[in-house]
Amino acid sequence: MNLKNDFYISVPGKWCFLGEHAVTRGGTAIVFPKTDLSLKLFYKKNSLKLQSENFPKFREIVDIFLNFFPHLQNNKEIFFQGQLEIDSSIPMQSGLGSSAAYCVAFTKWMLFISGEKIDLLKQIDIATEMESLFHGQSSGMDVACVAFEKPIIFKKGEVPRSMPEWEIFQEWFELRDSGVRGQTSYAVQKVNSIRAKDLLKFDQIDLEMNLAVLESIQGFGMFVRGEVTEHKCLEILIKSIKMADKCFLEWGLYEDSNRMLLSQRENFQRLSQATKITGSGMGGYWIVLLKKLTQEG
Repeated sequence: MNLKNDFYISVPGKWCFLGEHAVTRGGTAIVFPKTDLSLKLFYKKNSLKLQSENFPKFREIVDIFLNFFPHLQNNKEIFFQGQLEIDSSIPMQSGLGSSAAYCVAFTKWMLFISGEKIDLLKQIDIATEMESLFHGQSSGMDVACVAFEKPIIFKKGEVPRSMPEWEIFQEWFELRDSGVRGQTSYAVQKVNSIRAKDLLKFDQIDLEMNLAVLESIQGFGMFVRGEVTEHKCLEILIKSIKMADKCFLEWGLYEDSNRMLLSQRENFQRLSQATKITGSGMGGYWIVLLKKLTQEG
C-alpha cells in the first residue's frame, strides 16, 4: 500500500486518423493524442468513505483490477477510502477517448493506491479490460494512445508503435464538432449487421480501410525521412482519407435521424482537401484536412 497521501494525474483525449472498426478485426490504425483536452484525476487519502457511486462502473473497475492482482482481494477496502475527484474536458460520445482516458486514469490511480509496479504495456492491458465495460469488447486502441500520449500505429495483439516524429502532422488537420453524439456500441452493431447481410461486402470494406491506413503510414514515413515532398505526402493522405470516408459511408455511419452528418460531410468536402468522421461514427468530430496542395515544381 502506498503511504503517500495525495495523487494527481492528467491524461489526454485521442483522435483516430484512420482504421476505425477494422482495427477490432486485426486491422491497423493510426491514432493521435488530443492534448488540448484532458481528464484530470485528484485523490486525497484520508479516513472518509469514498463516494464510489459518483463514478461510473467503479465497483466493476475495482474487480477487474483485482483480477490482475488477486493477492489484494482481502485488502480491497483501500480503494473505497479517501476523496476522489475527476474533472474532464473530453466530451462523451464524441470519438475523442473519454472512456479510455477514464480507464487509464483509474488504472494509474489504483496502482498508486496499491503500490503495485508494472510496465506501461501491462497498464494498457488492465485499462483495456476496464474500457470493455463501456463499449463491449475494446480493441485497446484508444487506451494505448491515451497511455502513450504520442501518435501511435496500433494493431491488436501487437505492441503499439509510438511515432513521436509524427506530431508535426497534427497541425495539418482540424477537428470540427458535428454536434451529434453517437454510442460506440450502436455503431459497432450497425457495422456488424453488414456481416450478416453481405459477408463479401463486409470483408471488402475492411480491406479498403486497411489499405487506406497502410498507404498513409507509408506517406507519413517517407515524408519524415525526406524521401517525398510535402505535396506528394498530401496527395497520399487525401486519397487515404477519401477511401476511409467511403468506408464510413458504406457502413452506414453517417446516418443520423435528421441527416446532419451527411449535410456536414458535403459542406466539409467543398471547404477542405478531404474529410471523414473520427471514432466509431454516428456522431462526434470531423477530421478536416486544411493543409493546401501547392503546385509542385
